Amino acid sequence: MGMLFAACAPALAEQQQVAAPPAAMPTSKVSRFSHDFHVNKVGFGCADCHNSLFEQAGGSAKAAGDFTMSSFEKGKYCGTCHDGLTAFAATDQGSCARCHGSGMKPPKKKSR
Repeated sequence: MGMLFAACAPALAEQQQVAAPPAAMPTSKVSRFSHDFHVNKVGFGCADCHNSLFEQAGGSAKAAGDFTMSSFEKGKYCGTCHDGLTAFAATDQGSCARCHGSGMKPPKKKSR
């Protein structure tokens, strides 16, 4: 885990200097991800995330069935770096639009 934290460390300094990522590639129907931002602005290399946090094949995290906000909160996938200390917290209410775009709406409450 120490090596992984070291890989995320540049993001903390960078997030204070760089605005939210510009256009990003769709990761799923509800979220987006910018390889350009993470590689060219933050300075990560492919091996910083692949194959430790994410498999190389696109969509493999979603296919695993646990690419969820709950997993992020537990420090998996994006939540490894986006924990509120290393980079903005993926699960922080104020961060929704950074990953989901400006059209993000709060989830509907499930009726009991």
